[in-house]
Amino acid sequence: MALNFGDRDRSIPFCFPIADNYQEKLNGENNLIGVPSYPEYWVTIPKNYGSIWTTNT
Repeated sequence: MALNFGDRDRSIPFCFPIADNYQEKLNGENNLIGVPSYPEYWVTIPKNYGSIWTTNT
């Protein structure tokens, strides 16, 4: 999960514990395909919003 309380979109480095495809659960529009495990993976979080990703693994 990542949250952005700011007034503009933000790109941040994020580390995922499992290499897989991730589905974004809040709006389903920011799905991530082929994410590696643990190296920093840059994601963009919309302003005044957040993202929650899950995997089926």
